[in-house]
Amino acid sequence: MKKVVETVEKQKTRKEWKASMALCTESFCLKTEAVPEDVLMRMSEELIDWAKNCPDALRLGQFWNKYNITRHYVISWRKKYPWFNNVMDMAFSIIADRREILGLQNKLNAQYVLFTQGMYDPDMKDFLVFKSKLREEGEQGPTTVLIKKFVE
Repeated sequence: MKKVVETVEKQKTRKEWKASMALCTESFCLKTEAVPEDVLMRMSEELIDWAKNCPDALRLGQFWNKYNITRHYVISWRKKYPWFNNVMDMAFSIIADRREILGLQNKLNAQYVLFTQGMYDPDMKDFLVFKSKLREEGEQGPTTVLIKKFVE
């Protein structure tokens, strides 16, 4: 009996959450009121679950588009809730790993993955910045190297 009550309560909670999500995302672009933090926490849990378990999760925008949420809201949440930054970093990391692995397996265009990986992986971003600086230093003009004739 206790198990049935717990299941009904979980379903009720899930239904309530889905209803609140529907209200929040129904016309998200037109809303100006803040999203309750508990709804954002539930959305964060779903984001991590989606990033881990959905094989087609290759961009975070896919998740936000599912709920009609614009970048503006995501950026404001990152500023308002420090814990949300950690959630976003974790989701970025999960997706970065998937994209890199699929690129190495030639299931994604490796050039495109390399070009965009800096948005998802901080280490790759640092590497691309370093590589760009090297390229800029090399564009100062051709370097002439004089080698003395080797005499035996």
